[in-house]
Amino acid sequence: MRGLQVALVSDLHIGPTVGVPDVAGLVTQLNGLKPDVVALVGDLADTPGTQFLSAAAPLANVQAKLAKVYVTGNHEYLTMRPQAWIRAVAAAGFQPLANQARRIGGLCLAGVNDQFADVATDSAELHYNLSAALSACRPSDAVVLLAHQPSVAKDAISSGANVDLILCGHTHAGQFFPLTILAKLVFPFNYGYYRVGRYQIFVTSGAMYYGPPLRTLTQQEIALVRLV
Repeated sequence: MRGLQVALVSDLHIGPTVGVPDVAGLVTQLNGLKPDVVALVGDLADTPGTQFLSAAAPLANVQAKLAKVYVTGNHEYLTMRPQAWIRAVAAAGFQPLANQARRIGGLCLAGVNDQFADVATDSAELHYNLSAALSACRPSDAVVLLAHQPSVAKDAISSGANVDLILCGHTHAGQFFPLTILAKLVFPFNYGYYRVGRYQIFVTSGAMYYGPPLRTLTQQEIALVRLV
């Protein structure tokens, strides 16, 4: 799997200020990268309900050579309709990894439901379960763990999980000043690349924004991660 490229996309926050044109533009940029795998790691939605669900339709045009996978973020549960958003992503050709894994040769893509689900819903199938996600991975696999919140990295490290790389979003790198400073204090893994012993962690600043369409000292991005 050396040289395989994963396009990491997080935090679209589809809602009043992020609609079809924005998502379609993102898809165009994403396809231009010609990734092997596209990993959509949560916070697809922004506001309660499903009134903006149709804006996810352009995701059906995302192209990946090997796989398109998705894990939930906390905002999917804040919509009160997480399963509707999960179905929309699945209809766009993404495989939801709900505490599940997708194996590609010697690579195991393990995805977890967002940790917020444990307090947001009584549905056990939507709760967070790291061990279940990793159970399909083989000891010899290169394991990439996909999660929305970087707090999952702390869980993986503290539990000694057999994981090589953890890809997350959620923080927006603070998005705008002075939250850019606060985020560095709140999140041990705030933005960019980290290494803790055998574990490698990468946190993206997100593809869009939350709340006001504003960023200062941070950037919107699609992160292209090359496995070596």
